[in-house]
Amino acid sequence: MFRKALITAVAALAATAGTVAVASPAVAAAPSCSLTSPGHELFTSEATGTGHPVPGGYLCFVEDGDKVWVCDNYGDGWGVFLEVIVGGSLRYSLRADGSGNCSYAGVGDGYSSHDLPENATPITFHIYRVKGSSTSGSNVATYKNDGKY
Repeated sequence: MFRKALITAVAALAATAGTVAVASPAVAAAPSCSLTSPGHELFTSEATGTGHPVPGGYLCFVEDGDKVWVCDNYGDGWGVFLEVIVGGSLRYSLRADGSGNCSYAGVGDGYSSHDLPENATPITFHIYRVKGSSTSGSNVATYKNDGKY
């Protein structure tokens, strides 16, 4: 009896560990978005008329450390896509899928493209929802990395 319980527990732990290992590289912990200054939020624009009380996705940008999160608010089959554009060229993109899931980029994560320029260079964030080849809720904001542009 003990052996059967132990095998069941080990199998459950292995299944859970496998799930976490697969999901963890693409998913980041959701930020509180009670932003430290200077910081910015940007939401997808499709909330009106969809039956959802809040937008389907959002961006948090914290200038200190160039921290960027994109998050999906709903498990409705639509993902949230973010393009980070610097000086008119796509610098990088992030995608989050599933209710409460977020993707993260920042200076300390090992990718040089995530180090955003300071002060004068405009940084444009383009956020939208995506499902297959369909898009919805596009919204754009441009900032300097030390204040609103």
